[in-house]
Amino acid sequence: MNGFDQRANLSLRRLVTKRVTFTLANDFAHVPTTDQVELVGVPFARTGSRINGFNGNVEARLTKYTDLSVLYENTWVQFDRTDTLLNGGIVNGGRAHLSHHLNQLISLGAEYGTRYADLNEGTHQVSFQDAGATMSLKPSPRVTVGLAGGAAFMHDRSIDLKRTGPYVRADVMREVERATYGVAYERSFVPSFGFGGSNSSQQFRTYIRMPVYRNRAYAQGSAAWRRTDPFLATELRVDTLWVNSTIGYSVSRWLRTEGRYAYTRQDSQVTGGEIGRHRFGVQLVISQPMRIY
Repeated sequence: MNGFDQRANLSLRRLVTKRVTFTLANDFAHVPTTDQVELVGVPFARTGSRINGFNGNVEARLTKYTDLSVLYENTWVQFDRTDTLLNGGIVNGGRAHLSHHLNQLISLGAEYGTRYADLNEGTHQVSFQDAGATMSLKPSPRVTVGLAGGAAFMHDRSIDLKRTGPYVRADVMREVERATYGVAYERSFVPSFGFGGSNSSQQFRTYIRMPVYRNRAYAQGSAAWRRTDPFLATELRVDTLWVNSTIGYSVSRWLRTEGRYAYTRQDSQVTGGEIGRHRFGVQLVISQPMRIY
């Protein structure tokens, strides 16, 4: 039952011109169980899970009031055990978002996204497309509200299954003197690395963050609940909960000590399908900012 995590991340942000910003980011994780990676539709199992997420983003200020963002992302997943019927594979996707500021309080926009999932060693392909409208509200200097909605289309080529339906997103973020907290909801069609290749997913998420540079003692926390409904009647609906919390103390500018607690629970609606796990730990974090010219 022994195991350990391996994680690495890298990010690069460059201001190409006064109006154009280019960002690259990559995150890799190799963990002993599937509950430590928040993958859609994946049942909790004790099998090594490797996931790598890469994304590149270009943000451009087209006019004084109009912005354009173009994102490319790639997600690669692999499982160590082949007897769990889990689907490893690759998901490539892109998203474009155009927004226009009507005033300091309201901005309206339009977005389009597409994803292509190649799963289970190339034997299962699923494509997704969605297009809709967005709105950003700032009712006060410390509160931001985001809304988005539109139509989504899914095509599972392996079984020639097509689905069309609405998607929605909503989030609220509030900043106070020493913390930032918020809540978000999303409902959409998503690729699944579980038994099926596609799901209808809805998710609630809440979080609180206390910036380390403002507090020697700080706390971070997040909770997420997700329900995935597979399109195939033979597959199971899965309800999953993740809770993560951290209490830390900044010993110096480059050294922090942290205590961590994580709780995960999943219910697949069958006898014996409810699994709950608790994880406790203490870690030292060494961080030294670097600037590359």
